[in-house]
Amino acid sequence: MDFREEYKLLIKSSIKQDDNILADKKKAALQHFRGNLNAYCIALAKNYGKTFILYVAPVRQIHGSFLVCFPYSNCIDIFVDPEFLKKNPAYINVILQHEVLHGLSQEKNLDQFSFGHSVRENYKNYVGVDEAVTQMFAEDIQGVRLSSKEDYLLYVKNMMRILKSIFGAELIAAQYIKGDLTFENTVNKLMDYKFEAFAIKMKEVYTLWKKEFYSFLTQEEIIKKENIEHDINVFISSLIKKCPIENLNNILYQELDQEFIDRYKDKIGILTERIV
Repeated sequence: MDFREEYKLLIKSSIKQDDNILADKKKAALQHFRGNLNAYCIALAKNYGKTFILYVAPVRQIHGSFLVCFPYSNCIDIFVDPEFLKKNPAYINVILQHEVLHGLSQEKNLDQFSFGHSVRENYKNYVGVDEAVTQMFAEDIQGVRLSSKEDYLLYVKNMMRILKSIFGAELIAAQYIKGDLTFENTVNKLMDYKFEAFAIKMKEVYTLWKKEFYSFLTQEEIIKKENIEHDINVFISSLIKKCPIENLNNILYQELDQEFIDRYKDKIGILTERIV
């Protein structure tokens, strides 16, 4: 079943929710980027006028997840599963913020983009990074951090938080919102043009974390996940060594989730100890 077939089934069995729920998330996104990053509101505003509609529908049964976003023309339809609504409000706010950010960022000049790359080109290569960045900004906007019990993006979003600590939120936001590839080009110059290879690894590990979250991994998939994480850890560790920043260790401890630090500090050398 393709996305359009799923969409038709979801619409048939959906109940429309209060428009203010997503309107508040749109306002929060614009306020965050205007107040903290400030340069990207024009690009964000191009999608701000679109209609965002929230529905409750059997998403888990039809799509396989608790929530899905369908950006069609000037309307962004977001479907949530009834089971999803039983979660705590802070969790719901982050996830809905995540989907609203997709709706605000993905379309540029009538084309769909994933972390600055057209879907007509290498969309699938960048989906893991795009999801990680979306969740990172959604958490920042809502002031909430989700654990691995709530969020299969824990690993990839914290990898992007490391890059955010090194290169700053503005460069990442410029690529995410505007399609300005300065961030990626900067990483490429430092890392022998391996950012796309990193993105592919992020896509693969994102897919495995998601599968594990909703069902389970086979022993072969567990080993594959560990190997991919090892490759990403090596890439990130090497990048950190090439970017000497004063007090970077402390910055990382403030930026990263404690759960991530506890699980990966021995695998990314810079996190071996906190400098007070």
